[in-house]
Amino acid sequence: MAPQQDDWNISFYPSIELQAFKYNVNKIIIRSNEEYEIYTEADPSLKNVFYEFDFIINRQKLHICNCKYCGNEFFGLKNSECRNNVQCIIISEKEQRKNKRRIVNDNSFEKYKRKLSNYIGQQKTKLSSRVLDAPVLVQKFDNQRKIFTKQMNDKITECEAEGRQPNAEMPSFYEKMKQEIVSFVCSLEEEAKKYNSKI
Repeated sequence: MAPQQDDWNISFYPSIELQAFKYNVNKIIIRSNEEYEIYTEADPSLKNVFYEFDFIINRQKLHICNCKYCGNEFFGLKNSECRNNVQCIIISEKEQRKNKRRIVNDNSFEKYKRKLSNYIGQQKTKLSSRVLDAPVLVQKFDNQRKIFTKQMNDKITECEAEGRQPNAEMPSFYEKMKQEIVSFVCSLEEEAKKYNSKI
């Protein structure tokens, strides 16, 4: 048999079958999860307290949860992540607002503006020294960047005016612009070869 434990050292899980029955005049056996635990009965009402407490836990469908913000255990609904503590709630609300902003940004036209700007910037860093050493070609790249940016802004203005959703056609439009940027960069590299051969 298991060693004697404190009266209230019990883990309550609604998903586990719990049974309690007398062992002798001052002890009670509680069976849970295929194991038997023996507890000293402080007074005759211990078993009633156990049953009432267990009934409340099961009726409310509570589980022992772990707070992701402070690490403490608490009674909550299944998969609850935040206990009813002011500091934990504040952190949880901040996280929810941050996630909401991220979701909005990920599904907005601004997302494609950023992606295009980042992609053009990446292509510029990949330009060969032949292009970068030719101020005329660098200026040509910068001018074309403004044209690509305007094309994206015009497309967004059109979509917004017609009430179209960002993810309806922007992904394909963005991919099309990426191809145009790559074609432009390749033509710039070819032009750099001719430019340097003349010097």
